[in-house]
Amino acid sequence: MKSEGKSDLLAQKICASLVAAEDKLPGLNTLRKHLAEHPEAAPLVWDAFGIRALFLNEITKSYLNIETSSISSVAKTTFPVVDVMISLCPVKEFRESCVSAQLPLFLYPILNSSSKEEGIERAKAKVLCFINILVDEKTPDASHSLELFKTTELVPLCLRNMELGTEKTKIAAGRVLYAIFSNRDGLEYSCQTYDRFMAISIILNSVLVQMETMRSPELLEGVIKIYTKLCGMPNAKVVFNKNRPQMLYTEHIREMVRTNAQVKAAYEEFIHALQG
Repeated sequence: MKSEGKSDLLAQKICASLVAAEDKLPGLNTLRKHLAEHPEAAPLVWDAFGIRALFLNEITKSYLNIETSSISSVAKTTFPVVDVMISLCPVKEFRESCVSAQLPLFLYPILNSSSKEEGIERAKAKVLCFINILVDEKTPDASHSLELFKTTELVPLCLRNMELGTEKTKIAAGRVLYAIFSNRDGLEYSCQTYDRFMAISIILNSVLVQMETMRSPELLEGVIKIYTKLCGMPNAKVVFNKNRPQMLYTEHIREMVRTNAQVKAAYEEFIHALQG
């Protein structure tokens, strides 16, 4: 109990110093480290004076630099803020407040950036990791978060990042799509029209084409799992049975299926879903 008290007191001091500081980066990194070592301090941090406004300010402040020569500053500020928010995700009140205030939407401009700069790609992957926690079916109130994301541009943004992002960004975006499609409402909404379904199919095929040079078993496994989830829609299943994704049967992908146990298991599950 004494150690918890010391941890809470230290968290309060870190938050107070962070809010008062002109340069937020050192304080954010200190807070991030403290939460990693003392996750029980998360509820106190979220309730600390000025922290919520600080998060929003640091996120929106990055907008000015997203498409400019100061782009590296986006990663410097956004990365630690999102990292701290990930540490706060186990707190029910944080998730509820986050969704109610539509805080994730303020991260969309980062996901929508056309920059290929390494720092931005790292920030994108981190943002996608945060969103994935909110929509993951293992999160108790994921359906509440999903209602927010259903009516926004999250699926198109994830598809864009799967097609154009780095390998790490593609994998992170694929995980978000998989989480959305794992929820029946999310799957039905995303495939509500033929055009939506085709948009998803086209991007997945594009990623498979890129696999010829990228050769990422982790990414391939994610893509195949998304195909499997899409088979939960009867019409999609009919389409895939009539016109199976041709790129899944190219030699370089078949080689990854043969040589990687996780990819092979995902592939066999997809075939079973088609035949079931």
